[in-house]
Amino acid sequence: MKPVISVCMPVYNGATFLPRAFSSLAAQTFRDFELVIVDDGSTDGSGALAERLIAEGRLIGRVVSTPNRGAEQARDVAVAHASTDVIAQCDCDDWWAPSYLSDMMSTLTTHPQVDALYSDMIDIYPDGRQIRKSDVATWVNLSQATREDDLYIFSKGGFLEMVLGGHVMYPQCTVYRKRAYEGAGPYADGILDFRVSLDWYFSLRLARVSGIAFLKRPLLHRYLHSANTTGDSLRMFSCTCAIFRCSPAPWPLSAVERRTARRRAAQVAAWAAEAARDKNRWTALHFATQSFMYKPSGESIKQAIAAMAPKIAPSGAET
Repeated sequence: MKPVISVCMPVYNGATFLPRAFSSLAAQTFRDFELVIVDDGSTDGSGALAERLIAEGRLIGRVVSTPNRGAEQARDVAVAHASTDVIAQCDCDDWWAPSYLSDMMSTLTTHPQVDALYSDMIDIYPDGRQIRKSDVATWVNLSQATREDDLYIFSKGGFLEMVLGGHVMYPQCTVYRKRAYEGAGPYADGILDFRVSLDWYFSLRLARVSGIAFLKRPLLHRYLHSANTTGDSLRMFSCTCAIFRCSPAPWPLSAVERRTARRRAAQVAAWAAEAARDKNRWTALHFATQSFMYKPSGESIKQAIAAMAPKIAPSGAET
């Protein structure tokens, strides 16, 4: 019988992490799912290992092999091979709580107005620190949503201003209806040369066309390590700034949304300036100037001065 949900997983040289991810998939209390693994040009045998783990876990799934093009392009390939109307994105180096698919599917089933749902998550650092995302995502304003216990439902379009202020709807803790994906366009839509921040760009487009809900339940453990794309902070900030420069946007912004976007762009450009300061002073100055152009502030002025005189640079910024 046709499964209810397709779990899509891009893999690039993830053999070290795959057993942990598959252990969480095999432990899911909701069993009516298929796996679509996209081996994105791995050189460490990830594809063969994924096939073996599918068989050992008695899971329904397949591995699709492609040349290496990046995680977001691999997500698009996985969705194209999915046979269901509901998509869950799973990363090979993360872990889902056993109730993840059950809780997410139950919410989508009982709330037909919700097209995309994301859960809370816990970031686990190499030094053992654990930080719950909702504790540090200060830009999240849940007062704009309708609350049902620990579920927060945003009206169609009402989520966009918030996600302009910062990323929260990460692929590996998001489940969405395929019609929402088709309305937003693919992950790699329009800017194929980026391999970082495309998931955030996708969430911006998804927020414009879909009803979004947040389940404030930490169902994902995201393990941070040196191989994460987010580990290269300068590259991530650079790509985020470039997305802000994609003007005009693929959707109109209200005056409030434009202010939010400019404030966030200035903040990210300032972080990029700081990340570049010890590597390339001119790159740092470039981003500091961008920050000032987006939103003049004392912080952007300090970053510009720091780019030219590193010894008086301000302290590091949290992302």
